[in-house]
Amino acid sequence: TRHPHPEDLYWLIEVSDTTLAFDLETKRPMYAQGGIAEYWVIDVSRQELTVFRDPQNGDFLSRTLWKDGVITPLAFPEVAIALPPLLEIPTHP
Repeated sequence: TRHPHPEDLYWLIEVSDTTLAFDLETKRPMYAQGGIAEYWVIDVSRQELTVFRDPQNGDFLSRTLWKDGVITPLAFPEVAIALPPLLEIPTHP
């Protein structure tokens, strides 16, 4: 009956092809200010994941770049996500 609020979101994931700068520079501080606990940005062209955690004072204190390995979201520590398949998102022709 309403748009989700930060307390309704476990983590937010963006898949960025042409919107990478907007996702990293504009949306990131908005999500941190809104209290989103964890924000992931998948850079389709570079096949890498940037993970933002710990929102404070309008930005995230933690920023980690991933290209390989296994990551677990903060809200679901029992879930292991292998990055190679996640990052191999087909680009537009």
